[in-house]
Amino acid sequence: MRVVLLQPPIEDFYDTEVRHQPLGLCLLKAAVRKHLPGVDVKVIDFHHGHGRRTIPVPEELSYLSDYYDSPDSSPFCSFHNYFRFGADPKSAAGKVADCKPDLVGISCLFSPYFKEALACACEIKSLLDVPVVMGGGHASACPESLLADPSVDYVIRGEGERPLVELVRAMKNGMGPETVPNLGFKKDGALKFNAKGDPYPLDEIPWAELSDLKNESYLYEKRPMCMVMTSRGCPNRCAFCSVHSVFGWKYRTRRPEDVFREMRHRFDEGYRVFDFEDDNLAYKRDNFLKLLNMIGKGFAPVEVRLLAMNGISYDTLDREVLEAMWGAGFRSINISLVSGNQNILSDLDRPHSTARFSDVVSWARYLGFMITAYQIIGLPNEDLESICETMGLLARMPLLLGPSIYYPAPGSRLASEVRGMTEADFIRARSTAMAGAESRAERDCLYTLFVTARIINFLKGTPGLVPGDRLGFDDALGCLGRKGVREEKGAEILRILLSERRLHAATRMGLIPLERFNYSVFEKVMMKAGRIGAVTGGEISLPDGLTVL
Repeated sequence: MRVVLLQPPIEDFYDTEVRHQPLGLCLLKAAVRKHLPGVDVKVIDFHHGHGRRTIPVPEELSYLSDYYDSPDSSPFCSFHNYFRFGADPKSAAGKVADCKPDLVGISCLFSPYFKEALACACEIKSLLDVPVVMGGGHASACPESLLADPSVDYVIRGEGERPLVELVRAMKNGMGPETVPNLGFKKDGALKFNAKGDPYPLDEIPWAELSDLKNESYLYEKRPMCMVMTSRGCPNRCAFCSVHSVFGWKYRTRRPEDVFREMRHRFDEGYRVFDFEDDNLAYKRDNFLKLLNMIGKGFAPVEVRLLAMNGISYDTLDREVLEAMWGAGFRSINISLVSGNQNILSDLDRPHSTARFSDVVSWARYLGFMITAYQIIGLPNEDLESICETMGLLARMPLLLGPSIYYPAPGSRLASEVRGMTEADFIRARSTAMAGAESRAERDCLYTLFVTARIINFLKGTPGLVPGDRLGFDDALGCLGRKGVREEKGAEILRILLSERRLHAATRMGLIPLERFNYSVFEKVMMKAGRIGAVTGGEISLPDGLTVL
């Protein structure tokens, strides 16, 4: 029996350059090979390594034309073209058909890309009479939206290893799908869903089988990178998060010794960068410290680089943990403040304190980490004043801002409060869609806040500043303008912004005003900030004409 597991292309305004390795599919392959060794399983990545192609913006996102209409080359650009990142579904189907599979599995991780997954299923079905099963985040949160499609035969909800093994076993033995845990299927024209069963213990899941992937295809700073998982789930109950739709409500961990052995094995395979894809990597502090100490002792200094690009909860970080992270090979950290308003955090059931966030930033910066802090802009019940307060707080700190515009994520508590989510809502479940806005004025604010964060990050990159330095705004623009052509154009645009109260895009036709940018919102953020903290330390004063509140 032959199984093909594929990662489909995605369509969006942008795509990350890393984090493409299909770890979940490789774990599925390993599980099937362990329990059913006679089954041939092949993983194909149709997302990474196939380039990009400009395509029309879907009708569901057409309202964004007023915001993304200028091909801006300035440091403050938002988005313009819409792309398919990866292979065309038709060509992908042809390659799958060449494998002559008996079962095709398609990953459907994120709701906004569910149509791309369905397009691949449709093209495969046009060439092959083969059953198609889908799994992943969207399949777990909204299984009916996939199973109702005529190209989909099965849907797996939750963790996929045990259900896929049992589905393949049932097919091999000529049995029906009724006994396969977590499985959705069709019977007599109706959608049926089996009860969920217990997943495999993490330490019983074999290491991901990466043999179908070339390690030189997944790079970070020109070094081969692979993803590692040390835990599944999260003990927190943040209202905006949908992770529980896949991993349930239990937080489960692997033994640090097993994780370290896997990393040594990957190192021998040629990987030098390890990205931990956990949802709450540091929650079990003692486990995390043990793993970090093993890595620090088991690899030579600078031999490996460690990342946690999915973010790391600052609630369990302290000076000792950060020092161990540095010693093991972390040089940057991504942490999510969400909001600086403690009442908003409480409403979201997020058990984090803003005071601890400030302490973690101070400790991390002292040790030399580059820090990116994430703010969710446009949360329900958070007003503009509070949003600007949070952005102003982050502007003062020695870190980069990671603005994320709120959207209801299918499977989250907040999304469950939105009655009757449609396919259009799924497609808009992305930051670029600014889907949380209920009016043009609100969307203008979200757009302005997103671009303002980019302006602040531009200023934070002022070269030559060290802790204790304080530089005037005009002097900072002068320093930035000498870094390069793009930075020089950015400095020019900021001078015009302050004099004319209008932001411009840099295009081949010259500077074009961005009409949806609301200067008063930008000004409010800057006034809340009072000063800009450079990522290397030091401060930049407010520009003339702005008054500190």
